[in-house]
Amino acid sequence: MTKNIDKLIADHETMNGLISSLIDYHERLNDYLAPCLKDDYTHNDLISLVLTVKYQQDIISALHECLERINDNDLETLQQLASVETKGGEK
Repeated sequence: MTKNIDKLIADHETMNGLISSLIDYHERLNDYLAPCLKDDYTHNDLISLVLTVKYQQDIISALHECLERINDNDLETLQQLASVETKGGEK
């Protein structure tokens, strides 16, 4: 059961890191969007904007996968806890 709890902790830490990255890239998005709204925008301005949006999508996908792992691990850990308590209560 300790292994499951360790996995949960690691996934929560991963999720926190991904959320921080998402916030950082969201703040950068405004920096990359502003030049594209000007009349003298360049191709590089557009490329930077597209790459930032794509990276945000990658972060969101990774967050989704992490949340699924957390949900699966939570359920497994709760089932193991219930099993341990049931066995302990039968004695």
